[in-house]
Amino acid sequence: DYAFDGDIAAFGDAEDAEARARAGLGGARGNAKANAMRDAFADDSDAKAELAAKHKGLGNRAFQEKRYTDAVDEFSRAAVLEPMNHVHVSNRSAAYAALGRWDAALVDAKTTVRLNSGWAKGYARLANAYAGLERLSDAVEAWRSCVKYDDETEHFQASLRKAEDAEAQS
Repeated sequence: DYAFDGDIAAFGDAEDAEARARAGLGGARGNAKANAMRDAFADDSDAKAELAAKHKGLGNRAFQEKRYTDAVDEFSRAAVLEPMNHVHVSNRSAAYAALGRWDAALVDAKTTVRLNSGWAKGYARLANAYAGLERLSDAVEAWRSCVKYDDETEHFQASLRKAEDAEAQS
């Protein structure tokens, strides 16, 4: 048996951990250099997209399990492989926000909006980061942009109202 419980926790399921062990990659923390080298030398776009999707999936799993630092690491790996993919940067922004690292969340949210200025969720990330930094008027403006691109999602509407109320009370 190649898998260890720690690898399963870090990579999701026994199949993932066993495959990594057979490939000589072990856990992500212990072999970060090997993982980075493998990813850096993926020379065709299909291979990079496949690796990026894998890292995104691992990041999503880590986020759901509240392992936010691991999520940041996985979303970062995906973003390196597909630097123009706004979703990877947006996901990393959410992970930074969950860690309370609002400055980093803001940088990624701004990058997300630059990469896809018509995506409402990017403005939601931006608004959350501004709110975390207690920049309420900036948060309100970001929520307004969010609702401009998606006026049907009730959560976005409610968040705009809440931000406007908070700004009015400050």
